[in-house]
Amino acid sequence: MKYLTFFFSSLLFTATAQAQKLPNVQENRILIPDIVKIDGKSEEFDSKFEADNKATGLQYTLANNDQYLYLTVKVTDSRVIHKILYVGIALTVLIGKAADDQPCLNFPDLSFNEANLILGKTGLKTTYQKIGQRDTAQQRTDSLIKVANDLLSTTAKTIKVTNLKSIPDQTISVYNGEGIKVAQRFNKYAHYTCEMLIPLKYLGLSTSHHSKFAYQIKLVGQVEANKGSVPVVYHYPNGVQTDMNADLNTTTYLKGEYTLAPKP
Repeated sequence: MKYLTFFFSSLLFTATAQAQKLPNVQENRILIPDIVKIDGKSEEFDSKFEADNKATGLQYTLANNDQYLYLTVKVTDSRVIHKILYVGIALTVLIGKAADDQPCLNFPDLSFNEANLILGKTGLKTTYQKIGQRDTAQQRTDSLIKVANDLLSTTAKTIKVTNLKSIPDQTISVYNGEGIKVAQRFNKYAHYTCEMLIPLKYLGLSTSHHSKFAYQIKLVGQVEANKGSVPVVYHYPNGVQTDMNADLNTTTYLKGEYTLAPKP
């Protein structure tokens, strides 16, 4: 019995230590594997991430090869997942230009109703439920998660792009001909993963020059994002007006620096 107690205590310590190893912002440069499939699973990296950012609730990895910049993000917090489906994940490359001229890609691009429909299938609460109200969403099952993933595929058809070289600012199809690829998916626990693959040429980057750059990953507050039909709901604990969805209505972001990994 003592041996078993020690064994399980050791496992717990090891798991805790491994979780604590992830920095708040990525520190390493990572080379994309020779074969990478953008499918919302991140299996090429063994579902491991380079950083766990507390301000945004995102685990993420930036990687590259000589042609592409890659971002994968994983989220386990249901409220952060809500926020992403409502406003998207905005990846901005900061390369010394004026603030309004930075290359940016935002995905997914869903309506409020589409996001709520998908969230309902995952069993996650929606924002209009009151504090303390029991979760009335459908029971989470493998079949419902599959429905949620199918809805992600059929509704999230566009990507917002800004200041990408030779691409006009616009909303482009996920089936675009520019080589920009995106994918997102829920696993069986309703944890969310998103992947983005962007040609370096559209960002003004290359492994031979401008190899080091700053970046920002941003989740815009849903009211600031001006998404139609987003409700602002207030609660009055002790008579004080309190925004129930302050976490969703507050813009959060992380900033870091990344140096492109050279091709071996």
